[in-house]
Amino acid sequence: MTARPTGRSDDRAWAEAVRREAVVRPPRCAATLFAGEVAVGAAALGLSRSQTLSLVRAFRADPATATLVRGRCGVKAGTRLLPPAVGACIDEAYREVFLRPERP
Repeated sequence: MTARPTGRSDDRAWAEAVRREAVVRPPRCAATLFAGEVAVGAAALGLSRSQTLSLVRAFRADPATATLVRGRCGVKAGTRLLPPAVGACIDEAYREVFLRPERP
C-alpha cells in the first residue's frame, strides 16, 4: 500500500482518489468491460468514457488508491521545450537587450 499524501489540497485529492476507487474497483475482476458499465462509471465520476477507461487501465496495472490521485497537468517545471541551440540564442538575446545596466 502506498503512503497517503499530507496537506489540505492533498487531502482533497486523496478523498477524490478514494471515491474513484469505489467506482473503478468493482469491474477489475472482469476480463472485459462492457459499454454500459463504462457509461455508468463515467456518469458516477463525472468523466468521459475515455477518461474512465484510462483510470480503469491504470488501476488494473497498479491496484492502489494512489494510482487514482490526479496528477498535475502540463509540462513539468524546468523542462525545456526548445532545442539547446535555440534556447542559447534566446538567452543571449535576452541578456543583451534586457539585462543591460541603465545608462546615466
